[in-house]
Amino acid sequence: MALGFPKATMTPLAAGGLPPYGEDMNGILAMLSIAARASEAGLLRPFSANFANAIGGYPRGATVAHPSAQGRFLICVLDGNTNDPGNSMAGWVDPLAGFLPVSNPAVQGTLTTGYINAPNNGGQTMNLSYGPGLGMHAAFQGDGRLVIYNGSQPFFILSPDTLVFNGQQFVTASDLAAERGRAQAAEASLLPATNPAVQGTLTTGYINAPNNGGQTMNLSYGPGLAYRVALQNDGNLVLYNGDRPFLTVSPTILAFNGQPVVTVSALSAETARAQAAESALLPVSNPAVQGTLTTGYINAPDNGNTALNVAYGPGLGSRAAFQSDGNLVLYNGGQPFLTASPKALTFNGQDVVTSGGQGPKKTYNFDVQASHGQQIDFPEPFSGDAVSVVPVAQDTGNNRIHIAAWFQKNRNGFQISINVWTGSTWANETAQVPVTISVTGPA
Repeated sequence: MALGFPKATMTPLAAGGLPPYGEDMNGILAMLSIAARASEAGLLRPFSANFANAIGGYPRGATVAHPSAQGRFLICVLDGNTNDPGNSMAGWVDPLAGFLPVSNPAVQGTLTTGYINAPNNGGQTMNLSYGPGLGMHAAFQGDGRLVIYNGSQPFFILSPDTLVFNGQQFVTASDLAAERGRAQAAEASLLPATNPAVQGTLTTGYINAPNNGGQTMNLSYGPGLAYRVALQNDGNLVLYNGDRPFLTVSPTILAFNGQPVVTVSALSAETARAQAAESALLPVSNPAVQGTLTTGYINAPDNGNTALNVAYGPGLGSRAAFQSDGNLVLYNGGQPFLTASPKALTFNGQDVVTSGGQGPKKTYNFDVQASHGQQIDFPEPFSGDAVSVVPVAQDTGNNRIHIAAWFQKNRNGFQISINVWTGSTWANETAQVPVTISVTGPA
C-alpha cells in the first residue's frame, strides 16, 4: 500500500503485468475516510514533527491543538514552520493568551456571574485602573478599605466605619444626632437649671448676666476663641477680634471699626439739609450751573474745555479732576490713584478694565481624547459665556485628515465637532482622537 498502484498494476496481464490488490484499495479508502470523518467531527490534531518534515513545514494559517491547555489551539504564522510549540512558540500564536479562564482562582463561579475575588482570598490589594490615560485607580485593599487615587494621591477612602473625602472625614446624620444628644446631656449636667446665671429653666433660652446685669458677660467664639462678645453693664454690646473692638451696638448708636453707622432716613435728612444750604450758597445765576439747581447738572468751565476740580476729604487733601480730555482722575494729595475713561479704568497704575469694556482674561491650553458631538468641559469655569475656543484635532495617519470646530459653547465648556476625510468624502469621526484645545475667556 505504501507504493500505491505502481506501473506493473497498469500493464496488461498478457504483457506480464500484475493486477492491483483489493486490500490496498480498501486500505487507502479507509485512511481517507478516517481523516475526513475526524475533520467533520471538529478534531484538532496535535503538532507532528514527522508530518512537518514530510511536507516541508506547516504553512501559514495552519492550526494545531495547544500542547498543554486543553480546549485551546495555536495558529501558524510562518510558512515552512517545523518548530514544535511544546518546546518553542516561534512561528506560533495563541489567540486566547491573556484572557481570564473560568478556572482562574480570581474568578468566583463562572464569568457570567460577574463576581471577581481579590487575590489570596482577599488578603491582597486588587487595583482597577480607569480614567484618561488610566491616571485614576481604585484599590480594593486587603484591610477591607476602598481607596480611590488620582495619580498617586488618594482622595476617597471608604470603610465600614469611615468615609473620608480629600482628607476630610464625614459622619452620618445619625452620628450627628447622637453627638448632639451626648453634648446636650453633658451641658445639662454642667449648667443646671438652678444656676444663678440662668433665668427659669434651660428650655426657656434666657440667660441673665451676673449680678442682675450689673457685670459684663462675655461669650468667646471663633478659631482659637479669638473672638468675643461683651454684653456690658452699660447696656452696650461690643464685639472684639482679640483685644480690638470692631462693632458697638447701643440703643442710640451703631459703630463699625470706630465709624458711626447712620440710617437711610438720617442720610436722607442730611442730603435735604445740604441741598438747601447749597442752593443758598450757589445761586442759580452762577455760570457753572446749567438751569436751576434742581436739575442737578453742573458744567465744567469754558464749555468743558477746562478741568473742573472738586476737593474733598480730611483737610481737603483729596481731589477729583474732571479733565478736558474726558478722563476723571482722583488724586490723593498730588498723586493720582484712579483714572476712568469710556474705554479704561486704572487703579494705582493697574488696568482694571481693558479697551472695549472687557475685563481681564485667562487662557487654558489642554489635551483631550474626543469624538464628534462629545461635550468638553474646561479645566475651570470662566466668569462669563464670551469664550473663544480653538480645537485642533490630530491627524491619525492613513490619509485620515481631521477638521475640528465647535457646536455650542458657554463658560463651562463646549460641544466639539470633528470631521474626518475618508478618502472620498467628509464624515463625522466616531473614534476617539487626540485634540489640543486653546480657550480664552473672562477671568
